[in-house]
Amino acid sequence: MLRTLVHEGDAPSAVPPASLRPTPTRDLGFGGMSHDPVRQARIRPDDWSDGAIVLGWRDGMAGSLRVDRHDALILQVRLGETDGRPPYREVVEGGQSPMLLRAREAILHDLRQTRILRTPKQTLLIGLDSRRLKQVAEDLGILDADPLEELVPAYGAVLADSALHNLAVSVGETLGRQDRWADVIRRQLTRAVAAHLLGTYTSLQPAPETVRGGLAPWQLRRAQEHIRSDLARPIDLQTVSEACGLSISHFARAFRQSTGIAPHSWLTRERIAQAKTMMRRGDRTLADIALACGFADQSHFTRAFAKDQGTTPGRWRRLVEPDSRHA
Repeated sequence: MLRTLVHEGDAPSAVPPASLRPTPTRDLGFGGMSHDPVRQARIRPDDWSDGAIVLGWRDGMAGSLRVDRHDALILQVRLGETDGRPPYREVVEGGQSPMLLRAREAILHDLRQTRILRTPKQTLLIGLDSRRLKQVAEDLGILDADPLEELVPAYGAVLADSALHNLAVSVGETLGRQDRWADVIRRQLTRAVAAHLLGTYTSLQPAPETVRGGLAPWQLRRAQEHIRSDLARPIDLQTVSEACGLSISHFARAFRQSTGIAPHSWLTRERIAQAKTMMRRGDRTLADIALACGFADQSHFTRAFAKDQGTTPGRWRRLVEPDSRHA
């Protein structure tokens, strides 16, 4: 089930994982909970198992949220103003340059660095991780892009986007429900949010629906899911081709036609993408990362990374994590 949490009434209407449960400091007759400023609500990497998270703060007290570093983004939308108060902008993130948000406005937060977000009343947060964004991109035939990187120009900008606001309102209207229909609706709406972000705030263009001699969209998606399911192992072309209903030779030709590269080359790119994620976390050596991502050793990893990225893993890590000591 999609991870959800709504602050409305005396308790959340959907019970989230323990790490998402804020510490209530007092109950309010008109609904909501406040947060202890030290023990705030928190999202950890393990909470992204479904690829998306939805959280809502409606009436009552505002709060704050710590989001641990993860390959993901959060869309923060102010759905409306608090009753009885004039329109104004709320601070939604501290720091030297505070981000301010008025009703019907939104901000995208890049979660590849740990963030502390303020959550004013009438606020909805929609979190999308890289897997969910890539799934939406791949459904449109966009195969080798990094959606999080493509969205970099939009991070931190105030978005006055009526379509985005309307989608957020639709998501928010499901938060009081715990039935399976509501969960399905939330899943589809979060995919719609991802598609709108990629289509509006990036330069990505959908590929033609069919590639002559290539795989059908469902075959390509199934093949990529099989390959991604265990990046540390070599591709079992027999199993993947059978899942697509093709012979090995037909599958290999059609995969190359659809993606422009052979299955083994595509696997290497996915391993490198996974290695980048692990290097950003900064808690493992390059030798450990190489083995975890399916490379024979660190030397093999370095050669493959340099061929694809034009620089070594150690240099790349120092650029994105200047304080890293694990190169």
